[in-house]
Amino acid sequence: MSELYLIADTNLFFECKNLEELDWGLFGVARIVIVVCKPVQEEIDKHKNASKRTKRTAVKYGGIFRAMLKSGSLEKPIEHADVDIALRLDPSTQPSPNSGQLDYSSNDDRIVGITKSYFEKYSGSVKLLTHDTGPSATAHSLDVPYQFIPDDWLRPTDENPELNNALQEIEAYKRQEPAFEINIEKLNEAGKLVFDVPECEPLTPAEIDGLVLALKRTSPMVTDFRDAPSSALPSVVKSIAEYQSPSDADIQEYQKVKYLDWIEQCKRVFERTPEAMLALESQLFLSVKITNTGSRPAEMSKVRFEAQGHLRVRRPQNEDVTDQEGLHFDLPQPPAAPEGRWITSIERTMQEGLLRAGQGKDFSKLVLVGSKPGFLNPLDSQTNLAVAARPQHRDAETFYWRGSPDESSALLELECQNWRHNSKAEEFLIGIQPTEGGTSGVINCSVVANNLTHNFSINIPISFEKRTLSAFEKCNSLIEKLNRTLPMF
Repeated sequence: MSELYLIADTNLFFECKNLEELDWGLFGVARIVIVVCKPVQEEIDKHKNASKRTKRTAVKYGGIFRAMLKSGSLEKPIEHADVDIALRLDPSTQPSPNSGQLDYSSNDDRIVGITKSYFEKYSGSVKLLTHDTGPSATAHSLDVPYQFIPDDWLRPTDENPELNNALQEIEAYKRQEPAFEINIEKLNEAGKLVFDVPECEPLTPAEIDGLVLALKRTSPMVTDFRDAPSSALPSVVKSIAEYQSPSDADIQEYQKVKYLDWIEQCKRVFERTPEAMLALESQLFLSVKITNTGSRPAEMSKVRFEAQGHLRVRRPQNEDVTDQEGLHFDLPQPPAAPEGRWITSIERTMQEGLLRAGQGKDFSKLVLVGSKPGFLNPLDSQTNLAVAARPQHRDAETFYWRGSPDESSALLELECQNWRHNSKAEEFLIGIQPTEGGTSGVINCSVVANNLTHNFSINIPISFEKRTLSAFEKCNSLIEKLNRTLPMF
């Protein structure tokens, strides 16, 4: 037998020495899993409001269980020189239904029933571990293996009153410290954050040519300027006016310059779409909310985010796009084709006269534009420099970044002079960047403060999954969107 499941009774935690100090080698196996079932966990929680040693023990193991749940792992390794030991939380295994004689309103019988469930699943690699004769006798009657806790595992019963007083003073002092709770968004059931890492192949020349052809079909170049628009003027006006087509110069500028320039602009958008999609979809962010739930503000506090494994962290920048509901770029609108106009015989006579007077110059576009000289652009004013030159005042209750804003690094830190307690949660947005070929890593989030005895720390496991993007499909959707926004005639 290389692995043994020990279903622990509460006296393993309340009456024994530290788990690291016990002689686990007596079981003669390479690995032991100490199972903390639901009735034992409930009993430990119940003793948090007790006094003296049982309270300290309940708070100690309650803190261990809480840290395990926050880290997303229900197993915690226990350091031991000879045996691989793991402490496992199991709140879900129910007592065996094949033990009709047990009274499951009794915690002892529930523990025995859960041990029987493990025994039915793992056979000979399971034992109930207890120091009490009651559950041992019940297990014996059901042929469930059990093991008495050795007497030399027990703690001495003669407590040191001076030590007790000192420990109580320490506990009272700690209750006057800051305390922290953390909330991490989008954790999965395993307590892990999973990020999609996009991949996008560049468009081939053939795909770009096909997109340009589709663009020309959607927004073709206007070539016929001879006919007047049928609804340009009421019929009464048409009877006294004639239609003047746009000039050859306007037509040439539209067809040879503006339209071809627009096609080139759209082509550049197509060529850059894969890069733009990756740049936008690759913005990965970790959102962490931390609340000071203690009875004191945290003095000179620092929040640290340390990357471990195949990832880096960075500050979010102003240009980051955190709303990734869609890709926020579009094709430019096509140029408007030149239009002719209706002119009366009087206007025609005036134009001909101006042309003769101007020796052939075209005055058909002559327009008088009013202006008000003397106005200055406020953006060009130098007075704003005075605002920028003012000394920056730091709010004592606001977090500020420490260090230089590098693109990515292994460690990010923020600091706050006076982190208020019993106030709203502080939200920290951290950019995540996987290293090349990396599939997983860990972000260690920790809080330190001048008036905090033990640093607050939690590991956030992170994994990356690849997701393929199609630049060709995106470009086609841009063309369709452009078609929907074009004016209807």
